[in-house]
Amino acid sequence: MTTEPQAASDVRVKPRIGAMTREEFRLIGSTALGGRGWQRALAHATGWAPSTITRYLQGVLPIPQHAALLMRLVADRHDAGIPMRHDFLYEEVRDGS
Repeated sequence: MTTEPQAASDVRVKPRIGAMTREEFRLIGSTALGGRGWQRALAHATGWAPSTITRYLQGVLPIPQHAALLMRLVADRHDAGIPMRHDFLYEEVRDGS
């Protein structure tokens, strides 16, 4: 029994776990971290270069899984009513939380 190769249109690509669109990244950032200056706050909190965040938003770089997961955690905190500050990651490390 021989099988013929599938046409490209028949191949379904499963989304990566944690995959995030740049629109989702932008929405979470601007909503949870504040409308103005949220990119700078995220860069400061994560240690990422501001240019990296800009490249994610422009679609120049794909948003890696670790960044998508972090942004979803930020969204969960926001939805739970936990206030976000520019040093939110560092504060948890210092407090041992």
